[in-house]
Amino acid sequence: MQIDEIKKFMKENKITYENLAEKSGLSISTIKKIFSKQAKYPRIDTMQAIEHALGLDEPVINWYMLTPEENELVTEYRKLVPSMQAYILDSVKKLNAAQSK
Repeated sequence: MQIDEIKKFMKENKITYENLAEKSGLSISTIKKIFSKQAKYPRIDTMQAIEHALGLDEPVINWYMLTPEENELVTEYRKLVPSMQAYILDSVKKLNAAQSK
């Protein structure tokens, strides 16, 4: 679920950041950083805690099931400037194409 959808749900149900922090076990500062989009890439387990606290749990899907190595790869990828991200993505696609021949 997207941040904006969660914010809308919270507004409709009159749930404050303080309520959410208490229910989710997260700090109020973490909640505020996520909802102000200061935290661009919140951790999956953090978002799961928020969704669970609000009763918005979604079924587990494949991208939730990253291995530690995959998680590290995603974390490092996100630190790159856009041109380097594009280069890496293109390289991975070429490697996959070569591998399947």
